[in-house]
Amino acid sequence: MGNKPHKPDRSAYIYASARLHAAANAVPTSAQYRRMAETGGVTELYRVMEETGIPLKEAVQEEEGALQNILTCAFGLIDEIVPDGQLFDLFRYPYDCHNIKSAIKAKMRMRGGFETRAEGMMIPCGTLKAENVIFAVKENRFDSFPQHMAQAAAEATDAYAKTSDPQLIDMFLDRACYRDMEACAAGYKSPFFSGLVAMREDSTNIQICVRLLRMDCSGKAEKFRKACVPAGELAYELFQEAISMGEEKGIAYLSGKLSLTESFASVSSVLAKDAFTPAELEKSCDACCLGFVRNACQNILYGPEIAAMFLTEREREVKNLRIILSGKRTGVSAETIKERLRD
Repeated sequence: MGNKPHKPDRSAYIYASARLHAAANAVPTSAQYRRMAETGGVTELYRVMEETGIPLKEAVQEEEGALQNILTCAFGLIDEIVPDGQLFDLFRYPYDCHNIKSAIKAKMRMRGGFETRAEGMMIPCGTLKAENVIFAVKENRFDSFPQHMAQAAAEATDAYAKTSDPQLIDMFLDRACYRDMEACAAGYKSPFFSGLVAMREDSTNIQICVRLLRMDCSGKAEKFRKACVPAGELAYELFQEAISMGEEKGIAYLSGKLSLTESFASVSSVLAKDAFTPAELEKSCDACCLGFVRNACQNILYGPEIAAMFLTEREREVKNLRIILSGKRTGVSAETIKERLRD
């Protein structure tokens, strides 16, 4: 890519976009998700999923492996056909972040006398190989990590050693992950990719703010300062103002401000309800991010946005399949499962 930011060459994506449009036909439709949700149990669900083209075996480990394989294949196709492969590292960084956090926590628990192995917690979709992450964390050698996560891994390790607070690991790494995503998007002068990262940042900060407003604790403003990720389009001051008002007024204030935005007006409607669950809020935020991508791709036939939409839809597919599988295993009703689906 080089050090000088440049715009992706849209015409170079004609072939890739055609391949990805065709590959997107394998993503289940809304009707197929509903049919899965309405099955009578896990055995029937497996049969319906196999008919849909998602072969699974009746074991949780096999389920997770199959779901991860959907993402692995999606990223593999992107690497194979797009001209600017590094641009899509911003989709891989959250998996790097998960793997680094898991490796650090496993290492610390091992030191505490607990038998915890990081290998079983790795997701093979990041820019870094899982075994390399585990080795780097073991040796405290983070220079191979993306720039901001490398610094955060060192800081998180030191902070945990002093406090034994695992939340600090999440806070340091989550914030750094978004910094690396921002840097990746900035390397390719693309308002769409920068806007997508900003949407994800705002979505995360909205959920952190609401969670803190609902908590029975003191020092919420300071807790938000520590837990928040970089600001996207929504300024920190908006969230700090909401937190200063207390739960009821703060959520109403946040709802009012979001109703004035083009991106999160639907989230405002959720916050305005007399009662809403964290799952409802998360679903609404996910829908806003998905809508941002779909709207950007609505009137274009080719370009890097098509690849971003393909990855976004595949991630949505995996999330929906997890919701359905988990619901069936725990006896959740079909109607509740359908309410939770991302669509």
